[in-house]
Amino acid sequence: MVTKSIAGAGAPPRSVPGLAPRAPRPQASITRQIDITQEPTGFAAMPGRPSATIRFESGWIHSCEGEPHAGGSLTIEYDPVRLPYCRGYRGGMPSWDTHVYVRFHPGGQIYSQSILRHVSSDGRTMLIPPVSAPYQLTIPKDATGMEVWFQNFDSGGCSQWDSLHGRNYRFQVIPHAWVSPEPPVSLREDAAVDRGMVNVLAEAATKQNVSSHPYGGTTNLRTRLVVAAWVRNTVYEKHAWVDLHVYDGSGSLLQSETVPLEYAGSGGAGGDLFQLDGSVYQGSIAGPGSMSLRPQALFVQYRLYGEIGGSIFTDGILHQHELSDDVTL
Repeated sequence: MVTKSIAGAGAPPRSVPGLAPRAPRPQASITRQIDITQEPTGFAAMPGRPSATIRFESGWIHSCEGEPHAGGSLTIEYDPVRLPYCRGYRGGMPSWDTHVYVRFHPGGQIYSQSILRHVSSDGRTMLIPPVSAPYQLTIPKDATGMEVWFQNFDSGGCSQWDSLHGRNYRFQVIPHAWVSPEPPVSLREDAAVDRGMVNVLAEAATKQNVSSHPYGGTTNLRTRLVVAAWVRNTVYEKHAWVDLHVYDGSGSLLQSETVPLEYAGSGGAGGDLFQLDGSVYQGSIAGPGSMSLRPQALFVQYRLYGEIGGSIFTDGILHQHELSDDVTL
């Protein structure tokens, strides 16, 4: 199903904790830093995983192909001609960028990323001007609605918004039939819930067969988790981590651990970027003459925390991802 509508740009949206509506210096996109321009290998191809594409085209037309489902895949495509101003150059090179912001309801999760590609696919040539780059993400499992808006800004402080006159573009999300693994990741009692101090900018989870046997026929299943988090920069020393649970298909706990996030540079809007990108569960391994079977992981849950100036903060969200069945890999 494809639906279309026509609307204008307009005023900045309401202020978002951690993503203030102002013109920061252009930052390297989260996509290039943690390589999630596309979902991790095997994630988008999960059997029965619904997907939707929202396109924002020239002429103030936007359309939605497919229906956004909680837990499904979402792609946002944007034509940069919609925001033609605030395109400064320095030394003949573009010093401007365009970011998309997505806020989900009722959880309040906010994702943000550049929707432009500044270098060629081989990384050798600077693109002048930058070109559009689709933004792909996973819709949170608790989502029933979402709003989208865009900001173009340059290093000179100029900023322009595409936000439906400050109201933002709003879309319904089809709710997910929840499976509730037990026990859930509990909220730390000493953590203050404040998304103005810490929040998730991007996340993805997938199960992969990472076997590299030259003749094939081998299995090495690992669950990979990718998290990009924004942490407010009020003091020099700060830390970020996730409390993580991995569950089987019945919702029983397989593994519990705390995993640190690594500092990855400035996150803009007065904060720093921290990231996690790695294996969080080792599944079954099989090869010629040997086999090590392990329970298959089908759910990942985590809570995000940041320690800033001796105080612990969290976004208050129980993040959950569903994984593909072992037999599909």
